[in-house]
Amino acid sequence: MTFACVGIHGHFSKTLILFFIPQIINFVWSAPQIFNLVPCPRHRLPKFNPKKNLLQPSLFECGKEEYRLLKWRNGSVDGKDGWGVNMTLINVVLQVIGDTSERQLTVILLTLQSLCCVSGLMFRYKVANLIFEDE
Repeated sequence: MTFACVGIHGHFSKTLILFFIPQIINFVWSAPQIFNLVPCPRHRLPKFNPKKNLLQPSLFECGKEEYRLLKWRNGSVDGKDGWGVNMTLINVVLQVIGDTSERQLTVILLTLQSLCCVSGLMFRYKVANLIFEDE
C-alpha cells in the first residue's frame, strides 16, 4: 500500500511495477491453483518437518499420472505416489535449493527481491530511456 501511494503521488508507476517482479511472477505461477485449474489446498505455505527441523515444499494430492511437471522430486509420500508441489514462488525456491531453515529461506527470498529491484532500476534508467521520452 505504501509503495502504491508513493508511486502514484510521485508519478513513477512504471518504475514501481519493476519492484514487484517477484510478486508478479508468483501470481502468474500461482494462477492455475488460484483459479482451480490445479487442485488448491487451503494452505500452500511450506511445511515444517520437525524431524529435520527444516522447511519443505507443501504438497497437494493428485492422481499418479496427473500434473507431471509439478511432481515432488522426492517421489512418494507415506508410500503413495501422486503428490504435486503447490504453485508458489516460495515452494519453487525450496525445490531448487532443497529443504532449508526458515532463516535461510527468508534470506534467500529477500536477496531475490533485492536483486529484482536492483535489476528493475538498472533496466528503468539504462534501457527505458531508449523507449520512453524524457518528461
